[in-house]
Formats: sequence, C-alpha cells, structure tokens
Amino acid sequence: MQDGQYDTASQYFLETMHLDPNNLLYPASLAGALLQVKNLEEALTMLALYPDRTEGLKHLDAAILSLGDFDTAEKLLLKAISLNPSI
Repeated sequence: MQDGQYDTASQYFLETMHLDPNNLLYPASLAGALLQVKNLEEALTMLALYPDRTEGLKHLDAAILSLGDFDTAEKLLLKAISLNPSI
C-alpha cells in the first residue's frame, strides 16, 4: 500500500465491518492499517475483540512488539502458533 493510504484503508475496513460483521478478516485488516499509522491504542482495542483469531493475534503481537513488551509478544505469538501452526 502506498504511503498515506492507510487512513483511507482504515475507513474502508470500518465500513465493511458494518456491512459484514461476521467476517473477522475485516477487524484484523483494520487493526493492521491502524498499526501502520502508529495508532496503537485503537489497533489494540480492535484486536482485543478477537483474542482467539490467528490473524488478530499476529497483528496484536506486532503492536506489542512495537511497544517493546517482548515477553507478552512471545506469549501471543506462541498462542497464534498453537491455533494455526502454519503461520
């Protein structure tokens, strides 16, 4: 994605979440876009809604790593791997 388009992407993901609230890919994608624009608080809030989804755990892991909490990041990554060993 080109620079400066993450805010726009975030808006689209938010809109699609309202259209298809059962699709868990959209919140994970929204969190990923929020992480790209350094909006960690909103990304963490979004990811906390889906604590047992592999994709969400990977994004949450990246957010925690960016905050420097390596122990928590390791635990989240191990949880994601236990849910989906192919990641």
